[in-house]
Amino acid sequence: MQILKKEVKDAIIREGKKEFLAHGFKNSALRQIAGKAGISAGNLYKYFKSKDDLFMTVVQPAIDTIKKMADHEIVQMDSIQEEIIAMFIENYSEEIISAFLVHRDEFLLVLNYSEGSKHENVKNEITEYFIRHILDHFKAENIKMDDCDFKYIPEAYAVSTIEGFISILNKNDSKEIIAANLKMYFGFILSEFMVIIEKLRGVK
Repeated sequence: MQILKKEVKDAIIREGKKEFLAHGFKNSALRQIAGKAGISAGNLYKYFKSKDDLFMTVVQPAIDTIKKMADHEIVQMDSIQEEIIAMFIENYSEEIISAFLVHRDEFLLVLNYSEGSKHENVKNEITEYFIRHILDHFKAENIKMDDCDFKYIPEAYAVSTIEGFISILNKNDSKEIIAANLKMYFGFILSEFMVIIEKLRGVK
């Protein structure tokens, strides 16, 4: 039985990311990736079952970051003060923004270069995931959306949040400028989420 080597797997992932960014998933070839990683195409299949499998491994950090952002617990509105909101934005946004910048290539792959893969609908899947967690937050706040006139708000908020991050990440600018814009945007969407909860509490 052949022992799989971490350095070989890491080389495949590294070269795979370069190939996908240069040619997109659809036009990338595993043979090219294997050659640049210094192995044969047959050996590559011992590490990854398919091109889809490799692509998903490459972009997984981006998906995990989005899910982590959606999963974060929103504090109860009754006890929150403006300075607490500011502190939360300052501390938590730094963590998320750092992850976005570290995995910026992976985000761009998911958003712009996944056509032809079985993961080409990842953005829609992430949006649906985000919507479910928004509804969970509403439920925790005893906000019932089933018969509410504003039942489309969770989807609208989720879509606009994801599209906003995409717009900023797609800009060809320095990491400092991107980080500053992401931080301001993150603070904006969090504050708006809290405003939405406050307003929906009064809806019967």
